[in-house]
Amino acid sequence: MLLPLAFVYFHSGAPLRVEDLKIVGAVAIAGVVVVSLCGFATPRFRGVAAVLMGVLCGIGVLVFGGYVLARLVGGFEASAAIFTGALAVSIPSGIAGGIVGWLNRLAGGTADMS
Repeated sequence: MLLPLAFVYFHSGAPLRVEDLKIVGAVAIAGVVVVSLCGFATPRFRGVAAVLMGVLCGIGVLVFGGYVLARLVGGFEASAAIFTGALAVSIPSGIAGGIVGWLNRLAGGTADMS
C-alpha cells in the first residue's frame, strides 16, 4: 500500500510536509494491522479459503476502520472524504491480504486448491 502512495508523492515533485507524513504513517499502520490480522486468521483455513479469508480481512479492516473514523470525525465533507479514502485504499489492502493468505497456505503445507 505504501508503494503507490510513495510513487504519487515522488512523482509530484512537491516536498514532503508534516501532514503528508501523517497520511503515510496512517497507511503504514493500516498495512501492519491488515498483515498481522491475516497472518493470524488465514492459517486456520485450507486451500482457496485461506486466500479468500485474507482478501476479506484486507478489505474488511479498512472499510470498518474508515466507517468508524468517519463517524468519529463527523461533518459531511470530512466523513465522506475519509470513508471514500478508506474504500480506495481497501482494494490494494485486499490484494495484500490475499497474498498473505496464499503465502500462509503454502507455508502450512496445504498445496491443494480445495
